[in-house]
Amino acid sequence: MLRIDKRKVFGPFYGRLVKARHSYPMRMASSLALLPSQHQRAMRHPGTLAVDIEGVMGMGAVLAFALRLYHYAEVQGLCPRIVSTNPLYSTGRGVDCLGPHLGSEHHPFPPSEALRFHNFESLFYLRIPRHLTLERASYLFWKYLPPRNEINELVDSAVARVPTGQFDLSLHYRGTDKVLEAEAVKLSLVEAAVDRHQAAGGLLRHVFLATDDPAFERFVLDRWPSTTFSTFNLGRPADPTMPRHFSNLRPEDKTVEAIVNMLLIARAPACIRTSSYMSALSKIMNPTLRTLTLNRTFDGSTAFPEHEILADEGVHTPLD
Repeated sequence: MLRIDKRKVFGPFYGRLVKARHSYPMRMASSLALLPSQHQRAMRHPGTLAVDIEGVMGMGAVLAFALRLYHYAEVQGLCPRIVSTNPLYSTGRGVDCLGPHLGSEHHPFPPSEALRFHNFESLFYLRIPRHLTLERASYLFWKYLPPRNEINELVDSAVARVPTGQFDLSLHYRGTDKVLEAEAVKLSLVEAAVDRHQAAGGLLRHVFLATDDPAFERFVLDRWPSTTFSTFNLGRPADPTMPRHFSNLRPEDKTVEAIVNMLLIARAPACIRTSSYMSALSKIMNPTLRTLTLNRTFDGSTAFPEHEILADEGVHTPLD
């Protein structure tokens, strides 16, 4: 299927259109229109919180929303049945992309019967908490979303190439469309952060690199030629400048790639990162992971889990 690159079509207006579409008034208007059907679906499954995260978003965002839904279900004494038919990752209309890869048991729930979730406003009437502690989020992830064997085998295979069994450092640099959400990060800031890591006694023999920016990958390979960098990518998109989750890669590959990258970022004592749900989930997967975040989102990094990660780093945000 031909995918139109909206960035090229709308040019300099693309960023404004994205912000307008995701603005609070637009989200609330869509949610109010859905309210009658949402109520009908909830009534058909009493005692259950059945939710389909069907909004178009990265896998890290899907999981961050899922964790808060699991938390809400536990607090309310409901049985959680969380699925996602996010079209970026679903292999077909109405097909859950989470169950085949995460969760100790896979009990398919018909997405057509679930509450529809695009953002918090979709379920504003439930008053789902917007924030969790990192400890609580980690507990919920490993209780409800532990990686299945296929994912664990890929992670173990990647780490097996490292003699010590873990990376000395992980680097996560989000480029491409992230400039619509957060400050751009100069390569010199990354270089200075890595230099401080080494000056503090950190090793740089084996580093896991996660990035969607080919220029950044070339930069680190040239800057630290004696370091062994590992990456995990499934396929090469037709347009390398496009975010990988929006690319023409197979949905199944994008799902596996995202989850495995999160787990591999977490397989290091420290992570130098730019603001992104992906490495934020790595911190949730491994709460002992020390992070250094090099930028802030345009809302001041007040959303979960960026706010909690910065707090763990000792950084204050407007919420404090």
